[in-house]
Amino acid sequence: MRFIITPTYSDIFDSPAPNESDLLKEYSSEMMINQAALINSELYLDDTSLDNQKRILNFLLRRQPSEDQERIFKSLDDLEARRSHSKSTQRHLIIFSRYYLLSFIGFLYRNTNEVSHNDSDSTFETSFFKAYLCHVQQLTSDYKISKDTRDEFDWFRKNSWPFLVNQIHSNTYTNPFDSFIKGLIFLNYFNKHPEYSKITRDFLTNVNADTPWQYSFQIMQAASSAWDNNSGQSFKQFFLKYDTPLFSKFFEGMALPKRPSSGQVSMDFYSLLKSKPLFELTEDSFLVLDWDFLVNKLYDGLIYDFYSNSKISSLGKFPGYVDFKRFTSVEITEKETLKKILNSIFPRASFLAFDEGKGGPDAYVRVGKYIFIFEIKDAYFSSKAILSKEYQKIKEEIDKKYNTKKSGKKKNKGVWQLIEAINHCKTDTFESKSFEELRLKRRNLIIYPIMIYTDKTFSVPGIGQYLIEEFETGIKEQSLHNSFQQIQTLSYIRLDFFLENLQVLSRKETSLKTFIDNYIKKRKKLLKNLNELNLFEANDPFEHWIKKPKGKEESNIRLLADTFGLLDGN
Repeated sequence: MRFIITPTYSDIFDSPAPNESDLLKEYSSEMMINQAALINSELYLDDTSLDNQKRILNFLLRRQPSEDQERIFKSLDDLEARRSHSKSTQRHLIIFSRYYLLSFIGFLYRNTNEVSHNDSDSTFETSFFKAYLCHVQQLTSDYKISKDTRDEFDWFRKNSWPFLVNQIHSNTYTNPFDSFIKGLIFLNYFNKHPEYSKITRDFLTNVNADTPWQYSFQIMQAASSAWDNNSGQSFKQFFLKYDTPLFSKFFEGMALPKRPSSGQVSMDFYSLLKSKPLFELTEDSFLVLDWDFLVNKLYDGLIYDFYSNSKISSLGKFPGYVDFKRFTSVEITEKETLKKILNSIFPRASFLAFDEGKGGPDAYVRVGKYIFIFEIKDAYFSSKAILSKEYQKIKEEIDKKYNTKKSGKKKNKGVWQLIEAINHCKTDTFESKSFEELRLKRRNLIIYPIMIYTDKTFSVPGIGQYLIEEFETGIKEQSLHNSFQQIQTLSYIRLDFFLENLQVLSRKETSLKTFIDNYIKKRKKLLKNLNELNLFEANDPFEHWIKKPKGKEESNIRLLADTFGLLDGN
């Protein structure tokens, strides 16, 4: 991930920034949203390409006088020259950012303006460009550098999280194949469960999908339009159009109506567009506001849609979405997904056990003298914290989900659950026999603590490092280091890593232990020479440190389907 630096109105034009509403008052919101969707589609999977950025800008300026075009490009060249003098290699000048475009779309939609417009008006594109830059300026005006820091890592967190937490969803993309698999696991669970099968079938029928596979394939098929190599066209496709009402019915629930409801006006743009990534044009066509948010409907968006659009909320077991999400986290993410992953990647485990409600870790695996202790947190990063741009609120959200120490009514969460499990092993075991009965000496045991997360917002650089520091503090506080041969550095890993590498993780040369050992070795080497140039790299998440072997994706998908029984009954 990189820092994205986007120019503002004042960076480009030598005049005070006007009010964006004044720039837009003579143009219909639908036309402006159309323009933003076109640009956003072009950025999908290619957002940092300089050629792509220039092509979009040339498109917007094509009807402007040459002297105006030259003036704008000179301002950008001057800004790039100043950026290039920065020591950081992680700072990228990007004119059009998905994050700012999505925020701009949200602004346009909430402030609907229905006026007629002459397509021959050459000021339209310039007004759009200026209004977009004014919007960027408004969003970035309150950013300040914090000097109240204790070390390099603390400085990095306080000065990067307010922006990186926002940018993570426009800097990284949802892996459609991971989401495809997770979505099928989710739908298959409810489709095969005797209590929920009818509700699931009704949910699928209401969107003209006969099976979970058909539901997922229809989204994949639509998204594939954005993966094509332009097919000779100047811009990527940014709309969906179908000749049959079946497909239209499938997607209409994912589309914003032309006019926002009062509830939609009050929603933040992130929640609004993630829930409705399409915009209704006609009965059989939709504007794609964001392709990645459409792909997100394969799994994360599916969970919310299933709860909102099926009758599962009427059962009484799930009075609110949070209750339903908590249920799926335990029953599907922990008991189905994690369990089958670990059984697959530890085929020769000496002992393998999962939490059965007795207070142990989510999973405990021993291979000889090596003990792997897992905690998985299937928790979302709240949109309120994401949009706050405040370090303290972001840190509080991380602590709430991953770094809560037992106090009063509060239970241990995250790293403190791992510490609690390790502390348990100091005098006891999670196995059916004691270490003494197994003739295992604690001084010979090496423990690998592993925290698994699901929401990619928690992959923001620096979060893993922060939790490593908190884990080390807890280990020292509990005096655990001398209880075993070694307690390894905390590994903070996203669940998708296991899905993407399921095929190779069961092999000794590419086992989870091998990946973690290599990660720890590389990290220690870099930390010995920590400086301004490699500070960003030192804060990168686990996956960025791993050199994965090249394999056949097709065979991994087949293995995933077999592992999770996705072909049974389909």
